[in-house]
Amino acid sequence: MFVLDRDKLAAAQTAFSTAFEGALARYTGNEEFGVVAQELRGSDPATELFFSTRLGSGMKLDTGDYSVDSLRIQSIKIAASRYYDAFQMSRDDLEYDKLNLYRPHIEQLASSYARHRAQLSINKLESGWTENGYDGVTFFNSAHPIASGGTQSNVVNTSGAGLTTDTLAEALVRLSRMKDESGNIIGLRGTALLVPPELEHKARQILTAEQISGTDNVMRGRLRLVVSPFLTDPNRAYVIDTSTAFRPIIFYEFGQPTLEPDTSRSVLHRVVLWVLSAQYSTTFGFYHFVVGIN
Repeated sequence: MFVLDRDKLAAAQTAFSTAFEGALARYTGNEEFGVVAQELRGSDPATELFFSTRLGSGMKLDTGDYSVDSLRIQSIKIAASRYYDAFQMSRDDLEYDKLNLYRPHIEQLASSYARHRAQLSINKLESGWTENGYDGVTFFNSAHPIASGGTQSNVVNTSGAGLTTDTLAEALVRLSRMKDESGNIIGLRGTALLVPPELEHKARQILTAEQISGTDNVMRGRLRLVVSPFLTDPNRAYVIDTSTAFRPIIFYEFGQPTLEPDTSRSVLHRVVLWVLSAQYSTTFGFYHFVVGIN
């Protein structure tokens, strides 16, 4: 019976894992994921996230009586689902060290993983128009309750006008006026505009044109444009602040993705199956860092 060379198998796993990490770092689609999602890793595939709303209350006058603004609002249980992608390698290629033949497969695994986590995060963001966040109202809502009193909005309703310099300006104002649960201004400015492909042309005009309809364009260069093919609504845009570690979506991953050989089929099929495994899920983070233009 043919026996796999375990040393060569271990060497291949090291080489493939290193190639995967390098390919993932080079993948250009990481931009939209980084704009939308805050990445968290844990040791438990089912965990509990506690929301603390000390977002930006900052420094205070020292009177000798210290107070902490942190306010636990709610805990959310999140369970990471298991995902995989795979490719087959000829046993002969392993034995004769033909690892370079499989570089394209490694590149495909990296892009598959990166695309999927971006897609899940974008899909979760869009579901915020109908699903509740941690504060008991839809994630995109014109009346988010503030614990210290009052409400605030992370929605701009355009009444059919769509994405314009005026609606974009209104979204930026909403971001800059966002408060934490103690009623303190967080101090956001807005750094990115996320749009579907259908709005890319209009968004580029707003962010790059020197003039619009004969008037100086004050929005020129104001935001970084990010276009996502995973956005399904062709008319909605999102202004996001990425100046802190917080993001509107939390991407929770159980450990690191692993690329390992499955040798159970080697004898019968004369192949080595390489499996990329990962466990992750998404949930809503803080609504304060995104304004939806509807």
